[in-house]
Amino acid sequence: MEILHFDIAAPVPAGGTRAMALVGVVASGNLEVLVERGDAADRCAMEINTAAHGFCDLWDAVVADFVGRRAAGGLRIAINDGGARPAKALDRDVVIAFDTGGVRLQEANAGEIAIAEIMRAVTQARIAGVRVVGLIGGRAGCYGGGGLIAGCCSTLIISEQGRISVIGPEVIETNKGVEEFDSRDRALVWRTMGGKHRTLIGGADLFVDDDAAAFRAAMLAALVRPAKVGSVLNASSLPFALSEVEGPRSIGGASTSLSPKGRGERPGLDLATLAAEQDRLERRIARFGDAADATDIWRMLGIDDPQAIPDMLSAAFATLAAQYRESADDAR
Repeated sequence: MEILHFDIAAPVPAGGTRAMALVGVVASGNLEVLVERGDAADRCAMEINTAAHGFCDLWDAVVADFVGRRAAGGLRIAINDGGARPAKALDRDVVIAFDTGGVRLQEANAGEIAIAEIMRAVTQARIAGVRVVGLIGGRAGCYGGGGLIAGCCSTLIISEQGRISVIGPEVIETNKGVEEFDSRDRALVWRTMGGKHRTLIGGADLFVDDDAAAFRAAMLAALVRPAKVGSVLNASSLPFALSEVEGPRSIGGASTSLSPKGRGERPGLDLATLAAEQDRLERRIARFGDAADATDIWRMLGIDDPQAIPDMLSAAFATLAAQYRESADDAR
């Protein structure tokens, strides 16, 4: 283990009245963060106990960025990962709510490393048999590194408003020109990156109405079913009764175990799954690589009137997608 110490000027004092706060329990394998009141109101002291050696300069930049952005004056913070591995710690399933534009330019390598660490943690968890369910329906969508993390999940749930892409519309336009991709054309953005298109090409597993109740119901369904089985769900039509599931009362609040009754075999990530992902992605390029627009892909899937898809209500689209959707094999 390497122990790093930082003491940085923090001109903005922390608010609140609590003497201390603890998040995580390192003995269980989780990251532990302890926040206490310090002695100097204009300083922030931080101690980091980590198994990753040789990243002192990176931590220095991260800590300085944190203190510069947050009211951290008068705080003493201890971060301890105990050298734990995520797969060792996780004996329950994981739900991630994505709403991100990805790494910002000023975050540079620190942001990219953070994304890579999260991807490694998700992969280790899946190898250990943990279901990792992603929810995508926020205003920002799921872009950049968030899109990469989403691709590591065992199940993705998306609404029509959700978008998934490693490269965002503005980045494409900036680098290739408006002739290649007009980021202000909202219809084009949603046809290319939106929930309906991602569902039809197998890039998302469950399509739901754009409300919290539908996401919650689909989340519970995803935690019941084997992770490799793709389908399309409406909030009004689920393969089980909610009373049959032991789950949280809300996604965002305090919750009990996400483990459903009658879980069945836990889905693992193995080389066979990765090989299936690669094969399907190669088939996707071979089949759709020359398509100029998402509507061309929808037509190639056998849909008679692809132009009608953007205006379809969720129920009608779910019925159509169940018939024409491309199989997934966990590929994104």
